[in-house]
Amino acid sequence: MGFLLMSVLLISIYQIEPASAATITLVQGPARGVFFNQGSGTTFAVGLASAPASGDALIAVVGVNDADGNVVSKITQTGVTWTKQVSSANAPLDIEIWAGVVGTGAATTVVITLTDAGHDSDAHVSYATSDICEYSGLATSGVFLDKTATNSGLGITTSNTGTTATTTQGNELWIGGIADTLTNAIQTAPQNGFQLFDGEEGSGGTVAYLYNIVSGTGNAVSGTSANAINNWVGAMATFTTAAVAASPTPSPTATPTASPTATPTPPPTIPEFPGQLLAVMLVVSMIVVLSAVIVANKRRTLKTQRG
Repeated sequence: MGFLLMSVLLISIYQIEPASAATITLVQGPARGVFFNQGSGTTFAVGLASAPASGDALIAVVGVNDADGNVVSKITQTGVTWTKQVSSANAPLDIEIWAGVVGTGAATTVVITLTDAGHDSDAHVSYATSDICEYSGLATSGVFLDKTATNSGLGITTSNTGTTATTTQGNELWIGGIADTLTNAIQTAPQNGFQLFDGEEGSGGTVAYLYNIVSGTGNAVSGTSANAINNWVGAMATFTTAAVAASPTPSPTATPTASPTATPTPPPTIPEFPGQLLAVMLVVSMIVVLSAVIVANKRRTLKTQRG
């Protein structure tokens, strides 16, 4: 009886391909909020058009005029965790880029709190503008900020964010922000393939929100032009994409291979003798025995006679 041997024990093997980068998408925005205060207020709100989705990211650019340093102390929102990514201050201006990681049950209202540290004699921050956008496909855990840069200038009609070191990932979101002291003016002409949100006067100055979704590494930098001489500060931050594991791809099912069936080896067999041959052999044996007896008897007889 033969035995079946399996040449392959695993019927199907799943091969996991390397993770790929998610696609970055602008989901909503910009949502705009303006702060104008000559008293003691320190907060203002930005209302999103709809609740952001869990797993997405919110990126805010906040520009402040009449500030003495970096004056955004916190950003709060139900269901979203906000952290500052980069900032640049050159009194009386401050530009800051913040990122919010969206969890479950996120609210639409974003509250921005400023420190009460104004640049002028009233000791209060007087003007601020913020633009916020929601993006999907960004990394929202671990280190999602890649590179940053800052810059500032005085008395010129062009401005830029500063130039980052070479980015490390091919697919990224590049966000720039520029704040200036212009009133009754605008920022226009975004540079290096960036798109411009806002740029219009909000409250004692203008704020530009610059964004670009790129597919290769490089040095992130952008800028704008203004229609009047002004002071400005700029900042740039680049954000990495989330990794997406590819779906398992089953390999072809292995086919069991049977080993050849072993043929049993019969034990040795005793030859069968015909009946007549057996009888002859018995007779011959008897004759041999009788002959031996006769010979022995004769030897005893001769020995007796001689003695």
